[in-house]
Amino acid sequence: YVVRCLEALRRRGKRWLDVRSETMARSNAALQTTLAGSAWAADCHNWYRTPDGKHTNNWSGRTSSYWWRTRRPSLDEFELG
Repeated sequence: YVVRCLEALRRRGKRWLDVRSETMARSNAALQTTLAGSAWAADCHNWYRTPDGKHTNNWSGRTSSYWWRTRRPSLDEFELG
């Protein structure tokens, strides 16, 4: 994923990329919704939750789903500069 991002930057003559705020917000909202119905949302302490109840892990699905989703970067989800 990182190598593909770097290659895309080089091809476009850019030096950096940053996740768009709307992309991050959309991803986090989906993650919070998914995790709200999981065992991680139970009334217990775990390292995936902040004191105010926000889930901080980055993925809630299967490893194969993560691989599929990150096999190629979607450059429209990034700002390039």
